[in-house]
Amino acid sequence: MKVLDTTALSALLIPGVSLYRKGSSVPIKHAKERLELLIEKVTGNHEQIIIPTPVLSELLVKIPPDKVSALLDQLNSSIWFRIESFDAAAAVELGMRIAKARIAGDKREGLPAETPWAKGKFDRQIVAIAIAVGATEII
Repeated sequence: MKVLDTTALSALLIPGVSLYRKGSSVPIKHAKERLELLIEKVTGNHEQIIIPTPVLSELLVKIPPDKVSALLDQLNSSIWFRIESFDAAAAVELGMRIAKARIAGDKREGLPAETPWAKGKFDRQIVAIAIAVGATEII
């Protein structure tokens, strides 16, 4: 099982979105096509693609309100995409990770100090959901 983060899902579903390497202003060539090939490979192996609810909420901010219903219909009707909530298992995973990070003296778990706290919280929820559902990779 693979999990898509907001950047990857945006590149797949929002026309005209470009992906950039961290710290670069040069777009990654053929990023959408590469993601589409990855999706083909994953679905060809009969794996599902997980969309954590924090990713879904971040994606919905980026699309026009009149397109939301169609996008949700597309995702919900697909046998390959599965939306996963931040549930009790993910909450336990996140709580344990934060406790471990605090004991280690790094409550940010290696995130740069300039990372906004809200972004770090969302990213941690995405990771916790991925772990809770047994995903093998976050893209």
